[in-house]
Amino acid sequence: MSGGSIFAYEQLVEQKMLQQQKLMMRQQRQQQTLMRQMQQGARNGAGRAPADSTRKKGGPTSNSDSATPKSGAASPAPLEPPNSPD
Repeated sequence: MSGGSIFAYEQLVEQKMLQQQKLMMRQQRQQQTLMRQMQQGARNGAGRAPADSTRKKGGPTSNSDSATPKSGAASPAPLEPPNSPD
């Protein structure tokens, strides 16, 4: 492509490097934007519905999975037998 001219070759290499640098900078900005959005979502509780909108008002519940912990939820500690006197 450079036709044997070292100057033309150097220009082509420099142009490619600039294109690569621009691409990397664009990707970095996109990644930073995504990280900011994730952090803001975590702070704002994004993805979680307000507590009142998901609960039924009054009456018995027949939710079969209510006894199983959701992913990420801590399970209750197992009960230990009472200490016996020594």
